[in-house]
Amino acid sequence: MKITNKEKLLNIFENTLDDGSMKYSGSFEKIDYYDLMCKSATNSSLHIIENSNVCMFNCLYENMESVLIMVAIPIVVDQSKGKKHIVERTMEIVELLESTFVTIDFMNSEEVKEERFVYLIAVKKL
Repeated sequence: MKITNKEKLLNIFENTLDDGSMKYSGSFEKIDYYDLMCKSATNSSLHIIENSNVCMFNCLYENMESVLIMVAIPIVVDQSKGKKHIVERTMEIVELLESTFVTIDFMNSEEVKEERFVYLIAVKKL
């Protein structure tokens, strides 16, 4: 049986909570996306959902234990194969996060053209 994206997200979330080794303690306003992606890849905690890289970190947000969810959505994809525009793909990820976690306590996105990604950051308080 094929696992859905929603189930995959929940599994990553639960594994992040259980493991506890992936932590983020920096600012939510100025995130070093590349550093977080490398840290996640080094710890075998980088996952693919909807052709985007997904990683999660335990953190504190507004003095509450939380999970930081980072999604790196590639800006350029092969349009000839019916791929959607970056805005559509970003909205699909937002909808997936909202349908999976219901309440998202913080969300922000930033396009980093040099890295060719739109980074979507979401925080879910526990």
